This record gives sequence, structure tokens and C-alpha cells, in this order.
Amino acid sequence: MDRASMEYVKVVVRRLYDAQKLRIQSDLRMQRLIRDEIVLKENAEKTFKKAFELETQIEHEYEKIIWREIKGMPIIDRWLIRIRGIGPRLGGLLVANILDIERFATVSKLWAYCGLHVIDGKAAKRRKGEKCNWSQELKTTAWKIGQSFLKVGGPYRELYDTYRQYLITRELGNGSIIWKGDEKNREVAFAPKALAVKDLKPPKLPEWTLGRIHNMATRRTVKIFLSHLWQVWREIEGLPVGGPFVKERLGHESMIDPWKMIEVEATKVA
Repeated sequence: MDRASMEYVKVVVRRLYDAQKLRIQSDLRMQRLIRDEIVLKENAEKTFKKAFELETQIEHEYEKIIWREIKGMPIIDRWLIRIRGIGPRLGGLLVANILDIERFATVSKLWAYCGLHVIDGKAAKRRKGEKCNWSQELKTTAWKIGQSFLKVGGPYRELYDTYRQYLITRELGNGSIIWKGDEKNREVAFAPKALAVKDLKPPKLPEWTLGRIHNMATRRTVKIFLSHLWQVWREIEGLPVGGPFVKERLGHESMIDPWKMIEVEATKVA
């Protein structure tokens, strides 16, 4: 697929997400009106049912356009679209932004382009007034992929669960206290409700929280997925794969075969 076609895919996916965001915002607004008894639930459902169906249909039409553009690409048909949690919109954004896997001689370069590299020992973040040297859209897409894996389950969700539990076990074994955010009392940033000592006043900036562990496990899972995408795509294109970057960079004792992560048949949007 040429660059112009890829740019077209990106535009369509962005419009799809714009439509989705508008639908969700409208739905949440209506739920608040119903909850506050400003609008009766029966009246709302009767009045806006057709509008909701049309909004959903618009999203589906965009998805069909994306699928028509990307189907037939070897990386899409043979691997990417067959991964649970990756549909036309996420798959389309990935291939359209990466464009040519030959540009990334190592998986580390792909991670960096997706904003998943490390600067001064910390995850890369965009700084005010400075131009970032990675694709912000790919970084956002990577985050969405992580959320999708958690939602739908499957092999990548299992990787997340395993690493999350490993971090919890490791830190508790080191004598750390793992704090959990207090969702009921927003004035308290962290509260010792889980996995640790009770009735202990939380520090202002605790080192270990369930939120931090979640983010670390999600980030690691997405990096493994991207390493699989990099390996498979380059193999399909007949490009060298090189050394075991995932093992070197992420510390796996054994390599994970990306072809064994396939769970579903190639998806077609009707």
C-alpha cells in the first residue's frame, strides 16, 4: 500500500474515533439527565434509540472503509487481524503510521517511534515547548491496544496478568507497601486498602501503587506485542530479524513465538 493510501486510512480512522467520542459523550450526557430525573428513561430510550443506531452505523461504515483499504496486506491478513483485541481501526492505525517496517532495523527503534523508549531512566514524555521525536498518534494507539487486550482477554492479557502478579509478589517480598487509590474520597490521593498494612497513613508520593504496577504491566505487554509485530512483519517481507531483542531488553527467559499468539480467524467487516 502506498503512502497516499496509508494517509487516507489514518484520516478515516480519526473520523471514526471522532464519531465514537461524540456518541459516547452524548450517551453519558443522557445518562446524567436520567440519573438526575430531568428526563424519564422511557422517553429518552424512545426518542434517541434511532439516533443511537444511526451513530453506531456511521462508525461501522468507517470501519468497513478501513477494512477495504487494509485487507490484502500480508501483515494484516496473516497475523495482525488474527490477534484477539486488534480490529480494523487499531490495525489500520498501526500499519498506516509505521508504513514501512524496513525503516526499523531493530525492535528498539520501533519502540522508540511509538514513544515507548526510556529517557534518563524514565518513560519518555512530551515536554512543553519541545518537539517529540516519536509519533504521538502511535503512542496513543499503543495505549489503546493495551486497554483492548485487558478488555477482551487472550494471550496478551495473560502476559499482563503474569507480570502484574510478579511485580506485586516481588515488591511485597522486598518489604514494600503497595498502595491502592481511594476512589471514594478524592481528597486522599492514596489509601492503604489493599495488599499491605492497614491503618497506616499513606505517604504523599508512595513509591508503589496498584496504578503504577498496572501501568508497568500494560507497557510491558504492549512492547512484547510490538516486538511480535516487528518480527512477523519483517519475516513476511523477507527482512533480517537479528538477535532476540525481546529477551535482551525485556528479560524473558524464553522467547514467545508470535505465531502462537494467533487466536481468531481473519476478520472481515460485513
